[in-house]
Amino acid sequence: MSLQVRFMKPLNSRSIKVDLDLKSKGVTVLFGPSGAGKTTLLRVIAGLDNLTDAQVIFEHNLWQNENTFVPPQNRHIGMVFQQPSLFEHLNVEQNIYFYRGLKNHKNREQRFNVPQLIELLKLTPLLRRAPNTLSGGEQQRVAIVRALATQPDLLLMDEPLSALDDELKSQFLDYLEPLLEQISIPVIYVTHSKSELARLAKQVVLMDKTGVTGQGTTSELLTDLNQSLTLGPDLQSVLSAKVDLVDVQQHVSAIETPAGRLWVSITNKAAGQRMKVVIHAKDVSVSLTRASDSSILNVLPAQLLDFKFTQSGSVILKLKVGSSVILSQITQKSFQHLKLAKDLHLFAQIKGVVIK
Repeated sequence: MSLQVRFMKPLNSRSIKVDLDLKSKGVTVLFGPSGAGKTTLLRVIAGLDNLTDAQVIFEHNLWQNENTFVPPQNRHIGMVFQQPSLFEHLNVEQNIYFYRGLKNHKNREQRFNVPQLIELLKLTPLLRRAPNTLSGGEQQRVAIVRALATQPDLLLMDEPLSALDDELKSQFLDYLEPLLEQISIPVIYVTHSKSELARLAKQVVLMDKTGVTGQGTTSELLTDLNQSLTLGPDLQSVLSAKVDLVDVQQHVSAIETPAGRLWVSITNKAAGQRMKVVIHAKDVSVSLTRASDSSILNVLPAQLLDFKFTQSGSVILKLKVGSSVILSQITQKSFQHLKLAKDLHLFAQIKGVVIK
C-alpha cells in the first residue's frame, strides 16, 4: 500500500496536524485517546471531510489537493463505522448485496468472494433475518461483509467494536482477526484498545491531540519506552508463533517464537499452525540465575536493554530475548535488590502467555 495524507485542521484552541506516509500492507492501526483526530483522519481519506489544504494520494492516484477533489463514491473505499447503520427495511442478505446494483460499483474487479465472506463470518443462518433481530456483534459482522461486498481498494474501520461489551469484543475478534489476515487490500483501523491493537495491527500510527506523533511496527512501538503506549497500564509484547508440538497427555503445547520455545496450556491449534501470542509485562519477572526448582516453565536468557521508572513505583524493563524484545514490569525494590543495570545478562521468567 502507498498512502500519503497531509492536512492541518483547527479544532477549538488547537490544531490537528497530520503528515502521514504509509507503505505497509496489512492492517494499520490508528491508536490514541478520544479527540486525537483519528476519525477526522479517516474522514479526510474517505473524502467525507473536504479540507481546503488537504492532500491525499492513494496508490499514486491523486484524490485530493488544492486543485483536485475526487468524491467519496469514486474513491472505492469500504467503511465500517462504530454503529453498523444497516438498512432496517432490508434483511441481512439484501443489506450485504445492496451496493452491487449501484453505478459506481458495477464492473469492479471481484477481489472478494462474498459467499465465502458470509460463511467465514458465520452469517449464513442469518441471511433472512431483519437487522433489528440481530445482536450488536451480528450487526457489525453484516456491516463488514457489506463494506467488502463493494469490492473496495481500501477498508477503513472506525472503532467497530466500541459499542460491544468485553465478552462480545473477544468473540468478535475471533471472527475479525482471520478475516483481516486473509483479505488482500490494506486496512486502516481506528481504536484506543491495546488488546485490539495487539491482535490486529501490523503497523501502528500513534496520535494525540496535536496529530500524528509516531509510527512503526507493532512490536517496535509496544516496546519503545519513549512512546505513550508504554506509559499506561497493561503493558504487553506481541510475538509471532508457530505450534511445534502438542502433548495431549501433559495438556501443554510447545510453540516456537522469535524469543525462543515457550510452553503453553494446550490449545485447539494443530502443529504447524501460526498465530500471535501476547505477553503481559506484569507476567514477566527476572532473575540473575536460572532457577532449577521453579514451577515456571518458560525461562529464557535475556539482556537488559533499557529501563524506565514509572510514577506508580514500578520499573519497566526492556529485554532482548532471542531475536525479539519483550517488556517486564517489576517493583523498584526488586530492581534495587537485584542491582540491575543496562546490558546486564539475566533470565526472563514468563509466567503467562496469551494465545491469539
